[in-house]
Amino acid sequence: MMGLADYYRRQVAILTPHFVSPMTETFDIGTCQWGGGERYLIDLATLITERGHSVTLYQASEKPWTGTVRGFTLHGVGAGGRRDRCGFHPKTAEAFRTRVADNYDLCIYMNIDVSIYANPNSIAVTHGIFWDSFKTADLKWTDKTWLNSMYSAHMNPKLVVSVDTNSINWVRAVFGTDTASRMRYIPNYADAGVYRASKNKPVCQGVRTPGKTVVLFARRLSGPRGIDPMLQAATSILDDSSMTDVVFRFVGKGSKVYEDNIRALGKRFPDRCSYAIHEMDGMEQEYWNADISVIPTLACEGTSLTAIESMAAGCVTIATRVGGLTDLILDGHNGLLVHPSAGEIEAAVRRAITDKDLSTRLSKMGRTVFEESFTKERWKSQWVRVLSEVGEY
Repeated sequence: MMGLADYYRRQVAILTPHFVSPMTETFDIGTCQWGGGERYLIDLATLITERGHSVTLYQASEKPWTGTVRGFTLHGVGAGGRRDRCGFHPKTAEAFRTRVADNYDLCIYMNIDVSIYANPNSIAVTHGIFWDSFKTADLKWTDKTWLNSMYSAHMNPKLVVSVDTNSINWVRAVFGTDTASRMRYIPNYADAGVYRASKNKPVCQGVRTPGKTVVLFARRLSGPRGIDPMLQAATSILDDSSMTDVVFRFVGKGSKVYEDNIRALGKRFPDRCSYAIHEMDGMEQEYWNADISVIPTLACEGTSLTAIESMAAGCVTIATRVGGLTDLILDGHNGLLVHPSAGEIEAAVRRAITDKDLSTRLSKMGRTVFEESFTKERWKSQWVRVLSEVGEY
């Protein structure tokens, strides 16, 4: 006999471009690149489950398969793992729409590259502008096919959750107010409970690691994430004989070329430059050990988890004026914002090292801004409001 709880239980499907590699023909958890997007998905699925509903995960894949991730069933759609020339997954999106979507009360598309055929009662998530370029002018937005796909990806779902205001402003400018009106701003977050232990720690230089100032780069080692200007800035400061108490810490997966470059720098400065790879869980210790955290993004940025976690841990946060980073940092108030260049990044790091009064104030205000605006509890309450717009969730 069906009880009241069963009556209100909704069946929810979440489609993501990838959790494990979409090119694998069988489920292989070893190909998972566990990052901010994957953690976001699991946290959202957990939130919906905690509210009494059932969640099943789907992703792009070459062939159908089934696996388990963090206690959730994950199905490969099996319509092909490759994106089209415009960067979308039309085959996966169409197969999900025709084979899967009608079996669920609500579908959530974890990125707009899979929401182009979204069913009407659905929510899409956009994680920031990913079509900008840091090398040359990218005129992708002048391509009619790409523009039509982007329009469909925003118009087909009932609502679109954006992690930054940058994406909403772009949609309003290109597609108009009606399209932008269905977008809801929910910035990224960090768990205040995880970082509460660091709240009362002194955060000025040389206190966390006596006699040293630790500068942290905790990001994927890739061009858009700014590893090149960061390495240039780090090398210049490490070469400076007046800054021998400055230590650089690089944490993240990525290109072997960048890994080798960091290790080579570590050989030159064995006590002042180190490299590590961590899973997302446990990263708080890296932030607690750091005095300064640098987010030198060049392109493809939403509201950076690294920036939010840096503020939560009381680091002096230095970021570039790219994407959603300007939603997080007000220059001189709770961090420093700079042009995305090696020279400006280096200058900001030097300023944070030498001006202890400024750094102490920025680290304290960073923590305050985090507690007011970017906690996980606030994120959950905002998502509950959005879910209520599409049904009883």
